[in-house]
Amino acid sequence: MRWEDDGAKVILDLHGVRVDDAEALVLRALRLAFQYGRMSMKVVHGNSTSEALYRNRTIKYQLYELIESGVLDDYISDELYSEGFCTLILHRTGHKPKTQRINPFDVFR
Repeated sequence: MRWEDDGAKVILDLHGVRVDDAEALVLRALRLAFQYGRMSMKVVHGNSTSEALYRNRTIKYQLYELIESGVLDDYISDELYSEGFCTLILHRTGHKPKTQRINPFDVFR
């Protein structure tokens, strides 16, 4: 598990995280990224070894379900899917982005 914040985008690497914990981490990180005015959040979920047809419980498919269900619509305007990660494009808040970096302890608590 890893967290990076460069002031414009954040990266949440979920390697080593259980599927049950990943959803809560994504939601908490996304809320913080939105509140801090970040433009995007890259979620590294890794390469899934399960078949797309069966959608076994993996972080990748849990994230895709969150996106497709509309749960993240208050925060994201678009998503870009790639092998091993997904980039979420955040809505612009109209406020000046905070220059302070997001504390990883706020994400992983």
